[in-house]
Amino acid sequence: MEGYIIVENAGLNETIERDDIKMVTVPALNMAVAMGNRRASNIILFEVYIGITNAISAPIVEEELEKKFGRKEKGLSLNIDAFRKGAEKASKFIG
Repeated sequence: MEGYIIVENAGLNETIERDDIKMVTVPALNMAVAMGNRRASNIILFEVYIGITNAISAPIVEEELEKKFGRKEKGLSLNIDAFRKGAEKASKFIG
């Protein structure tokens, strides 16, 4: 079984030289800043993890985001968008 280390790549100069771990670097901070809120980087990284590992189904996460941010349209929209951007990024590492 291959393991993963998922990291933000801003300022990252290191690599992993192991055969049993794949390092996945994600420009989550840059992606979040482009979305208008740097805090969205956590959701982007979270979805990359979910997309690679299938630990939780995406519809369940989106449902939970709706429960948490349902009344806060701006927060809900930002988090759903960040989650989906993470899914796009994860798809590049799958397969």
